[in-house]
Amino acid sequence: MMKKRWMMPLLMVMAVVVLVFAILPYWFGIRTEKTMRSHQHLLEQNGVVEVVKYDYERGWFDSTETTVLRFRPNLVQKLGGNVPDNLKAIINEPFTITNHIKHGPFAGGITPVKAVSTSDVAFSPRAKQSLERFFRSQVPLTVKNRLNLFGGGVMKLQVPAFQYEELSGIAIDWKGLDVELDYSDNYDSYEVKSHSGGINVKLADKGQLTLENLDYTGNSKQNSSGLNVGSNEFKVAKAMMAWSEGVDYNIKLNSIINMMSDLQIGAFINPTGTVAPNNIAVNNFSLQRSTDEKDGFANAEALIHFDQLHYGKDVYGPLNVKASAEHLHAAALVKMNDGFFRLSNTKLDETQYRDALLKLAKTEGLPIFTNNPVFKISQFDLKMPDGQLKFTAEFGFKGLQAADMETFNALMAKTEAKVHVNAPQVLLENLAVAQADSIFSVDPDVENPPSMDEVRDTARMLVRSTINNMASAGYLTQQNGIVDSEMVVKNNELLLNGKRFETAPQQNIDDLMEEDAAASDVQAASAPATASAAK
Repeated sequence: MMKKRWMMPLLMVMAVVVLVFAILPYWFGIRTEKTMRSHQHLLEQNGVVEVVKYDYERGWFDSTETTVLRFRPNLVQKLGGNVPDNLKAIINEPFTITNHIKHGPFAGGITPVKAVSTSDVAFSPRAKQSLERFFRSQVPLTVKNRLNLFGGGVMKLQVPAFQYEELSGIAIDWKGLDVELDYSDNYDSYEVKSHSGGINVKLADKGQLTLENLDYTGNSKQNSSGLNVGSNEFKVAKAMMAWSEGVDYNIKLNSIINMMSDLQIGAFINPTGTVAPNNIAVNNFSLQRSTDEKDGFANAEALIHFDQLHYGKDVYGPLNVKASAEHLHAAALVKMNDGFFRLSNTKLDETQYRDALLKLAKTEGLPIFTNNPVFKISQFDLKMPDGQLKFTAEFGFKGLQAADMETFNALMAKTEAKVHVNAPQVLLENLAVAQADSIFSVDPDVENPPSMDEVRDTARMLVRSTINNMASAGYLTQQNGIVDSEMVVKNNELLLNGKRFETAPQQNIDDLMEEDAAASDVQAASAPATASAAK
């Protein structure tokens, strides 16, 4: 009788435990679906892919989430005809991500979790055929997602390594990619780490591309203003590109920048031309960025470094750059970013896009300019074949109002800037020569172009004459082949080395060439006398 009294409560406790463990997976399934649907909502707001179809089937112990995605049309349009056919087959075709979800406190093992999800990625037959050429029987992409018991989770993504080779001599050695994302609910904050051993692409006898050890780390959190603050770092141990022939290109840098950055800062860049036979290599490149916010205003800083840059036979480096933006209106930055997102998914030609950007700056971005922002390059230090280039700059607006942006004079009256340059004179001459080469060698509309030697000599002579005249006027200093000057813009005045700049009458180019020729004749005539005196 006594045993029956003790067994009854025990059986009741056991029944409750069994019932709880039976109900818990279902309850966790409800919470998991809510979390996964919030992730889906965030996915719909990105600028790279669009959701074609979404479905969620919730079961008692496991569920299935199916999402059909397609890369946004503007992704291909931004690169124009520069996308290989194999890549087009992958970008243009929709693909399906199926998440197999197990929910319950012990779905991931001993450590309690809300749920564990494993993703399968299925591509269209055409895209699958293209991918199989590289990955063969390997799954091109695997994603595992662990939803933590009390919110957030950890997502791991992996792209396996492969080796690909053709009889034509084309070979690709891809070292794989691993990404780990530790995130909070709704991705209000996250930490990310990614590593790739790199890639080596050999284009038969045409050239070669190598990237070694690519690493990215970052952390971010969203403030009440909606601004994401935090820091990140991108590092490449080595990047090398070599080609054996001149390469004609019409890749628009603004398109690439717009595709890779939410800032859309490349709208005014559009170079085309020919890359001469050469090679480029960069060692130990790093980019560090950080953003913080205080009292509704954001401050951002970027550090850029590389050890060496090899361009043909020339060696540059090390390079150290420190740039910053201070006192930026945080809420306006968020609105500007939203505006960039809308524009990036709108079909506009370049002129329309530039006009839309200017309009966006004058409307949503207006508080950025009317709250005394400051932009700085506090360090630009680059060792070049011709010497050391040092450069600092500071630019900002003081007391700018909306009406001041309508006229140039009113805008300049509220503009303050300071630029300090320290550079070898021969470097400035060579930059002018390189610019002249670019203008006259690329422009196909010039009839009977002048001799390139004459063009280079004229460019070099103009730089020398300008530097000599400005040194004589006290606008810069010239010592031991080094040019040093500080430019200040304030109160609608331009000061060079503390002296107000006044434009001088422009000298005729022919007169300058005659003076240069005369100086050369005098130098040549004095050479024998100098030699005799030396003897």
